[in-house]
Amino acid sequence: MVDVIKQLTTSWTGKDPITHKTPSCCRALGERNMSRKLFVLVIGGLLLAGQAQAQTRDNELTGIKDINLLIEGFSDNAKECQMTEELIRDAVMNTTSRARFVMNEKNKPLAPTMYFNVTTLLLNQRELCVSNVRMQLWVYQTVPLRASGQSIIAKIELWSAGYMRSSTRSTHGRSVREAVEGGTKEFITQWNTANK
Repeated sequence: MVDVIKQLTTSWTGKDPITHKTPSCCRALGERNMSRKLFVLVIGGLLLAGQAQAQTRDNELTGIKDINLLIEGFSDNAKECQMTEELIRDAVMNTTSRARFVMNEKNKPLAPTMYFNVTTLLLNQRELCVSNVRMQLWVYQTVPLRASGQSIIAKIELWSAGYMRSSTRSTHGRSVREAVEGGTKEFITQWNTANK
């Protein structure tokens, strides 16, 4: 079993897992193979992410009139790839400007929250940016616990969607903005269906 793990680790990293050294004959080949494996991993992730769909439960969006907007802070990689809070906010606010619900930039008590999280990977050699965009609509509600009979405040997810985008560093902001606009339009469509 140890030999199998050693072979797998060596084939992935090009290093002996015990000595942590790369054989001199294989260093250049190992670096090239590592780049190739990383590229295949990123492309595989993109293909799987392309199949992502929004998820909601029946009638969970019914009656919602106000939604609070919450945008997670950005990592240094995301900032290098042109990600800013303003970019996400503008994409959401422009897209929802004609919706029949109100998107609040300041928190309104008891209103559900639309949460945006963007995780970015920057591949320096190619200046390729890869971002995962996660959108969630949640609300905090009092929920009774069956076992104890007590009530607690819990976060309930009403809707979610995820998207992955990759592009050069110079065009990545636009690519992610388009993903956010598309996801927001998808949410509006589902909200409209639930609120006929």
